[in-house]
Amino acid sequence: MDKLLDKATKQETNKTNRNNKKAPYKDTNSVPIAIFNSTKKDWESVYSHESTTNIEAFSVLTYNVLFDIFDPEYKYSKERWHEQFLEFERLSPSVLVLQEVRLNYLALLMENKFIRQNYIIVTDKKKYFANYSTILVVKKTISIENSFSYFYQTYGAETTHAMCAKLKFNNISFVVIGVHLRPYAENESMRQFQLKELHDLLQNVINPNSWLICGDFNFECKTEFIDNEYFEDCWVKLRPKESGITFDAVKNHLIYWKGIIRSNTRNRLDRMILKKGSPLLPTQIDIVINKSLADVDAKYTKSIEKASKIYLSDHFGLLLKFAVENNIK
Repeated sequence: MDKLLDKATKQETNKTNRNNKKAPYKDTNSVPIAIFNSTKKDWESVYSHESTTNIEAFSVLTYNVLFDIFDPEYKYSKERWHEQFLEFERLSPSVLVLQEVRLNYLALLMENKFIRQNYIIVTDKKKYFANYSTILVVKKTISIENSFSYFYQTYGAETTHAMCAKLKFNNISFVVIGVHLRPYAENESMRQFQLKELHDLLQNVINPNSWLICGDFNFECKTEFIDNEYFEDCWVKLRPKESGITFDAVKNHLIYWKGIIRSNTRNRLDRMILKKGSPLLPTQIDIVINKSLADVDAKYTKSIEKASKIYLSDHFGLLLKFAVENNIK
């Protein structure tokens, strides 16, 4: 399993792929994609994927899976991740944007039968897994013209990247960018700077007709919001009267583990922001994967203490659906 993505930096399947290894845009780095070959029973690395399928629905799910770097036994990673994969299959989004993915999680994802049959994984473990990473997982029915990363604002010894893919389906070009912005209230200005860098990249370098930035924004301050002439917050647009809390320590005891975060903390950390005037119209947004282990399967009440307070992650997921029928030609 450790060799699965090593091929991504070595394999050159044809002349087209060799050319596509170059960074597609200024200040970005080309990222390979991994697709499972059912004949060879192995993952293969390429730099683009073409599909001629006209899809009837398009959706994006963003979710922080919660890494196990601190205390694997307390975090119940084995049980949580198993149930996460079942939720991915049940929801079956067009694109998964996952944060806090470590190599052990990536290996399990690549072993999963549903993922192998239906999805392509956008990542490069050599460059982005010093600790944990953001990855994109895209359905095979969608074309990937190119995939790339963008390294923005560095802090201390860490470098943060946004994972990006330019997709095409039903004659629509659409860029999805997955982010995990700097945490904690004192870093509000840095998060705003990071978003500005991404906006400048999209507006001045890539310049697509339609794009979505989504992930763990870590917006902890009441003053932090997305409302300007360039993009709009999809939750505010579609459900303006609802709180949209995705990080709820009142319900979820994973959050205030070891006292790092207060037990009454409730925030809308996860966001999905869309370019204003996008031809791809959002129709519905929901909070998903927001049940405890006890809620998803009663068997956990016998093996895990307080299973009703241990959720599948410290975050809830967001699922955004779009209208695509009118764009099919």
